[in-house]
Amino acid sequence: MNSKRYFFITLGCILLSLLMIVGVVVIVDPYQQYKQSDVFMSNQRLSNPGIAKTQDYDAVIVGSSMAMNHYPSQVDSLFGWNTINMTVKGGVDADYNLLFPHIARQGKVKHMIWGLDFFSFTLPTTYSLEPYLYDNKWWNDYPYWVNYTSCTNLFNKLTKRKIVTSRDEVYHFNSSCGKELLLKYYMRDNNEKYFGRYDFSRMEVRFDEMLETVMPLLQDKDMYIYFSPYSIFEFKMLEQYGHWKQVLDFKQYMIEKLLKYPNVKLYDFQKEEFICNLNEYMDLRHHSHAYNKRIIECMYKDSCRITEDNYKKDLAALDSLIKHYRLND
Repeated sequence: MNSKRYFFITLGCILLSLLMIVGVVVIVDPYQQYKQSDVFMSNQRLSNPGIAKTQDYDAVIVGSSMAMNHYPSQVDSLFGWNTINMTVKGGVDADYNLLFPHIARQGKVKHMIWGLDFFSFTLPTTYSLEPYLYDNKWWNDYPYWVNYTSCTNLFNKLTKRKIVTSRDEVYHFNSSCGKELLLKYYMRDNNEKYFGRYDFSRMEVRFDEMLETVMPLLQDKDMYIYFSPYSIFEFKMLEQYGHWKQVLDFKQYMIEKLLKYPNVKLYDFQKEEFICNLNEYMDLRHHSHAYNKRIIECMYKDSCRITEDNYKKDLAALDSLIKHYRLND
């Protein structure tokens, strides 16, 4: 066999192998880019675009890992919606700038529950979503077809490993809760490196840019936006390292901007009854599943609602609590 013939045979084998891989990925479609499935994978940044396109729903749960453990069935039973989880672990504004318009363009969503976090506007945006999954161009999906993660999850789907088949379990995680665990994480993470860049002017710019991107597309949607509860240890560390004033000012800024939208109902769970119950936390930020259920119940009952009349008083109460709380109490 001469070298030229050997080259073309080798090239043909490589191309055939790639075509076979692409074909299997497209047929199995682990991230539901092309067809609906009752099998869900754990990679949110790759799965959410397909879920938005192919699943049936009229309500979505969005936000960071603080919102991941909500139960769509609970939301549906209370509100009468058809809800699906599209949260993003470590979600930042760059994620929402792609995800929210993509959801809106599908023409399905009528209601949105959004867990809002300060750190979404301080963390780096370099690990944001994959833009090619958020358009209608199939020919630029090649990173999905030959992605190592796609192939791995293709195998997982075929062998039924690391999969979820219940909407209530999509993206859920389970960890123990309790004061002892909270203390352990406090001892581990009590340092300046734990925090992002809490620069009010920069957070303000990122928040405004996000609102300008997403809100025109969501102005006819029924939006329930809430401030996620964190443990008192998180707030005390913000105070300890000189970030609390910036965060408090930013929270007030977000409230005043969001209250201007008539389709937004705004809620605050950063209250003493939530943040000081130390046994309900997995770590400094992540709360128990019981809190997830309670948050939904409160929004259904319209309790903990932020209004023009109460937000300054509530912010002052939170500020006073942070300044006077003693961690060894």
